[in-house]
Amino acid sequence: MARWLVAGLGNPGSAYETTRHNMGFLAADLLARRLKGRFVRSRWKAVAAKCEFAGDEVVVLKPHSYMNLSGGPVSAAMCALDVDPAHLIVMFDDMDLAPGKIRVRPSGSAGGHKGMKSIIASLGTDCFARVRIGIGQPPAYAETVDYVLERPNRQESKILAFGIATAAEAVEEIIVSGVEAAASKFNGQAVPKED
Repeated sequence: MARWLVAGLGNPGSAYETTRHNMGFLAADLLARRLKGRFVRSRWKAVAAKCEFAGDEVVVLKPHSYMNLSGGPVSAAMCALDVDPAHLIVMFDDMDLAPGKIRVRPSGSAGGHKGMKSIIASLGTDCFARVRIGIGQPPAYAETVDYVLERPNRQESKILAFGIATAAEAVEEIIVSGVEAAASKFNGQAVPKED
């Protein structure tokens, strides 16, 4: 039985709960529900849900260190669970993708995302799978920080919910079929139009 660590990035606390920057947390919540896992406090400054999927053990992790320090809990969990970077998947929000779109990648730079930057620095490698969840660019008048920490309106929330659900499916596909198969299945997938 292989062991996987799936980290969803976000900020803890009710003030951040449904903000755009918490797409990784929301995807982790959905994935844990799909895999019938329950989050409990861990010793890695995170909450973790131990699940089983396709004959493998899957630990879904939500770091509670705040976004910019995500690397500490992720690397501590990897160490404790003896998980190789090849079995790490990170889900996080991405302003360079349209709302609701996702992109699966086997490796790559942080692309300006501070949570990913922290993980890459802590692990000393960028060779791990990631599922980026699109939140779109802020309007010209808005500050980036304000935009990502803002709650989307009802219509945008529906589109983002599609991205969250697709991200959870993509993680399952990575575990079963590998990153390349998941990328070819989900990258470029159309987002349903709102009525």
